[in-house]
Amino acid sequence: MDIRKFSSKSFSLQKTDEERIRYLLKYAVLAPSTHNSQPWLFRIKENICEIYLNKEKKIPHADPTGRDMYISLGCCIENFIIAAKYFGVFDNLELVMKRDLIAKITINGRVSKSKNKEKLSKITKTIINRQNKRGSYSKNFIPRILLNKIYKIANDYKGVHVMININRETITEVSRLTGRSVSDSYKKPKFRQEIIRWFIGNNSLKKEGLPGYSLLLPNIISKIFPIMINKINLGPLISFMTTKKMNTSRALFIFSSKNDTKEDWVMVGRFAERAMLELQEKKLSTSIYVAAIEGSKKYRKELKKILNLDGRPQFLFVAGYMNSKIKHTPRYNVEEKIVN
Repeated sequence: MDIRKFSSKSFSLQKTDEERIRYLLKYAVLAPSTHNSQPWLFRIKENICEIYLNKEKKIPHADPTGRDMYISLGCCIENFIIAAKYFGVFDNLELVMKRDLIAKITINGRVSKSKNKEKLSKITKTIINRQNKRGSYSKNFIPRILLNKIYKIANDYKGVHVMININRETITEVSRLTGRSVSDSYKKPKFRQEIIRWFIGNNSLKKEGLPGYSLLLPNIISKIFPIMINKINLGPLISFMTTKKMNTSRALFIFSSKNDTKEDWVMVGRFAERAMLELQEKKLSTSIYVAAIEGSKKYRKELKKILNLDGRPQFLFVAGYMNSKIKHTPRYNVEEKIVN
C-alpha cells in the first residue's frame, strides 16, 4: 500500500486527539533522511505527540556527529507542524532534547480556522509528493521573488541563517569541493560497507534504505552495485557524477548557525524542509549534498572560505528545474513507528 495515497478530506473523520495525531504523522514520516534511514519514533499521550530519536538508525561513517540525523528529525517535526497548522489543531512545540526524547508537539482538541489556509493547503499537499532528486538541472533561472521568499521565512527559525548563492563560479567551486569530499569518503572501507548496508535494489520490498533508482541506476546495475562498491573504489566515478550534476543547479542554499548544538541541528532541519517545500510547491526540484559538511574538517573550512560564512555550515541543498521523474523512496507506515 502506498502510504502517500490519503486524502486531506478524511481529517474531519478523526474524532479523538489520538486519531488526529496518527493522521498528522502520515505527513511527518514523509520527511527526508540520510540514506532514507527514517530515524524517528513516536509516542502518543492524549493530545501530545512525543518524537524520539531511534539510535538504531545511526549512520556513523556518513554522519559521524549525528548532525544529519537531528536535521532529519527537524524535517519530520516541520512536516507535522505544517499539517497541524493547516488543519487548525496546532498548539505548541516544545524541544525537550533529553536522552532520546527530542520534542513534544501538543495539538488543540478544538479545530480552529487556520491562518493562511490557502497557502498552507498548497504546502501540505506538497509534503505528500516531495522528493529530492539527483539528476541534471535545466538552464532556467529561479525567479528572484521566490528566493526572496525563502529569506523572508527565515524569521520563523531563530538561530539559523540561510545563504542563497546563484553565482556560477561559486556553484562550480562548491560542486568540485563536494566531489572531492565524496571521493575521499569512498576511499574508506567502513564508509563503503555502510553504503552497502543501506543500499537496496530497485525492486526491493524493504521499507528503508537508498534504492538504486534514487541514484538513477538501472535495474541491472542496482542488483550488482553493492558488489561493485565492495570490490572497486567507485569514488572517482561517483565524485565525477556528483560534481557534474550539482554544477548544473541554479542556486545553492546553505544553512548555518552560530552555535553547533543538537537544538540548532533540529532547527536547521525545520527551516531546510520548509524551504525545500516552498520551492517544490513552485515546481522546482531540490538535491541534498552534504559531503563537504560531513567530510573532514578541511572541507568544512574550505566551504566556509568559498562562501565567506560567519557561522557554522550545517546543511546544503541545490535547486533548479528538472524534467526527470523517479519513484518515491520507500517508507515505514505510521503504525510501525509508534511505540508504547
